[in-house]
Amino acid sequence: MKYRFTRLSENRKTGPISVITASAATCPPDCALRDKGCYAQHGAMVGNWRRVSSGGDTIKLVAQRLAEEGTPVWRYGDAGDLPGDGQTVDYGALWMLVDASVGRRGIAYTHHRSVAALDAIRQVNALGGLTINVSANSAAEADALRQEWPDLPIVAVLPMSVGPKGHRTPAGQRVVVCPAEYSRVTCSTCGAGSPLCARADRDYVIGFRAHGARRLTVSEIASAR
Repeated sequence: MKYRFTRLSENRKTGPISVITASAATCPPDCALRDKGCYAQHGAMVGNWRRVSSGGDTIKLVAQRLAEEGTPVWRYGDAGDLPGDGQTVDYGALWMLVDASVGRRGIAYTHHRSVAALDAIRQVNALGGLTINVSANSAAEADALRQEWPDLPIVAVLPMSVGPKGHRTPAGQRVVVCPAEYSRVTCSTCGAGSPLCARADRDYVIGFRAHGARRLTVSEIASAR
């Protein structure tokens, strides 16, 4: 698997933070958005993702660069999933990132669902340097994940038509829409340096409205109950 370290992202939502991009081979094959609207497969991100997938660096090298020159707030996986072959997580590689993230506020998201992967996520989140969020493809799926894994931080895709505030899942969980979607907040400034997605012990779901070139398709998936 290949990866790329960017010391200062130029992405409008993340702001100027360090980012590690993972190759497409890290993505679970059963992800509901795979080939059905994943933003990294279309639009501005696709060219960079292809370059990483074909000629990126090793996880050891990007973890080393993160440790030496990474920003206090950083993002793993602006495209791609946790280190591994998509089917299973490479736990040795994951712990390289954990070690490199000591003293930082790292943010990651995953579509992995295996018991082993989610147990590892719980261990990583308990350390505080890197928070891995479990990604739901709808608010209804966020409820199912919360019921099975009540102690894990969850994010969910929302229909593109929803407003910025006042949302709840079908089961009544509070949903906080990512502030970057309706204000000038970025990951670098969210929570005054403590981004919402980096708070592993939160009791609410963070929502991301369907976006990207295939947002209509993604919005349909997010509307499923």
